[in-house]
Amino acid sequence: MRAVTKLLSQITDNKLDLTSFAKDNGFLFAKHEIGIAAQGVAIRVKPIDALSTLNKIEHQNLSSIENLAPIALGCIPFDIKQPHDFVIPRIVVGRTPNNEEWITIIDDAEPD
Repeated sequence: MRAVTKLLSQITDNKLDLTSFAKDNGFLFAKHEIGIAAQGVAIRVKPIDALSTLNKIEHQNLSSIENLAPIALGCIPFDIKQPHDFVIPRIVVGRTPNNEEWITIIDDAEPD
């Protein structure tokens, strides 16, 4: 897998609406319009494999925002013996506290 991160302004002039981007079948982690939204599933991984899978993704950060990379999302049940997976989304968009907006795309995915 390979991923590219860019400033959202390199792709669109539209203002980012995190809730609208996530739609009813995506992922949303936001507070006061700061956070991330994601669409699609590039891969599902077991918790033990999440970090190694992320580290294997060839990533190119073309934005001016430091420390951006593909992420894995998941919910850990209270009983950790229950099965659970993490999802590495196909597309993640985000807004920082400085109002910088970015997008990470895995394997040339297109937004829904």
